[in-house]
Amino acid sequence: MQTPEGDAPAGNAPFIQTGVAALALLLWTGLVIWLGTQVLREIDAFSKSNSDNLQWSLAQADVEFLQMQIAMDSALQDPERLDDLRLRFDVFFSRMTTLENGKLFQPLYTSPAFAVPKARVHDFLDETVGVMDGPDAALVAALPALHDRMHEVVREVRAFSLAALTIFADLSDTRRASLSRLMFHMAGVLAVLFIGLIFLSAALFRLFRLARNRADEIEIASARLRTIVETSPNAIVVTDASGRIQVFNAAAERLFGYDRAEVGGKLARRLFVPAPELDSQGRAAFSFVRERRRPRPDERNFEIVLQARGGRRFPADFSVDRAGASNPLYVAYIRDISQWRDAEAQLTEARDRALAGERSKSRFLAVMSHEMRTPLNGLLGAIQLFRERDLTERQGDLLDRMQQSGRLLLDLVNDVLDLAKLESGKMATET
Repeated sequence: MQTPEGDAPAGNAPFIQTGVAALALLLWTGLVIWLGTQVLREIDAFSKSNSDNLQWSLAQADVEFLQMQIAMDSALQDPERLDDLRLRFDVFFSRMTTLENGKLFQPLYTSPAFAVPKARVHDFLDETVGVMDGPDAALVAALPALHDRMHEVVREVRAFSLAALTIFADLSDTRRASLSRLMFHMAGVLAVLFIGLIFLSAALFRLFRLARNRADEIEIASARLRTIVETSPNAIVVTDASGRIQVFNAAAERLFGYDRAEVGGKLARRLFVPAPELDSQGRAAFSFVRERRRPRPDERNFEIVLQARGGRRFPADFSVDRAGASNPLYVAYIRDISQWRDAEAQLTEARDRALAGERSKSRFLAVMSHEMRTPLNGLLGAIQLFRERDLTERQGDLLDRMQQSGRLLLDLVNDVLDLAKLESGKMATET
């Protein structure tokens, strides 16, 4: 009952196919998640709040510069309003710093249409910041020059604002196209994923059907095996790797006198093998159990004396082998051969009596043949002496017949004697 442990059965193909489909599905799911992350990132970059913030900041830069010009005109007319000019300058300076450092505006610096006028405005601020932060007298003296400079810079402010809006519009179009492509790719991946889910569902359904069919087959095989075990005329005892009883059929109950509930989990060799046998013959017979290995061919069938309930001992024919590899079981077929031993003894006795009778018959035939040869030889000798006398033709003819018959009888007696010697072994046949 050793199960094959080599090549994988062909029935594993559905499991392999399902595993491959599941791995592919996992990869596609990861791809969908990555594409979804990219879509969310694009949507966030293209979100309305970011767009509004960028456009509003650019528009505010232009407006705040115009407010600074108005404050400049007011300061020229009324030097008392220098603080309002400084405030407007600080607001515009802060707005330009935002445009300089904000992440939303970084892509704009790659375009010369934005970067060049922006740099000129930045140079104007660097030139003016010292005057704005200086004494009022110095600022009042520099107002006419600053007024003229601001009229030049206003074109640069409008130039980089318009350039930024144009660049932003182009970036928006590019992002829309990129987002469209990404959504198209994601739709394709989702379609493939959907098809993969259909195939995986089909494979799982097939696997389920196969598993259910195999479960039914195993159940039927188990029922048949239980029927075979229970109806077997031989005792069947199944133990685990250590020799503890797991299965005990009805024939084993009748043979040993134990109920299967009594012997479950007990060591079979200690329960059924008498102590003297266990110490001598049993130790060698069950060495494969102690060594946790499969019995060799010469160890799988042997005769041993076993013990039933109440101490009754009987000779048994014991056949055993190991089934399985990961959780091995020892399956033993046990047959009581007491009646066969008795019948064998009776046959031996009958054979001995028959042989003794044959030997007596042979001795009798040998003696009788030997005893019969003596008078026959005397009879033939007497006939030979009669031939020395003068006999009539009739008498000679009778003597010839008597001599011929005597010789035939002597040959028969010799043959019987040779047969007796041959049966007793005192003569060998010649080929």
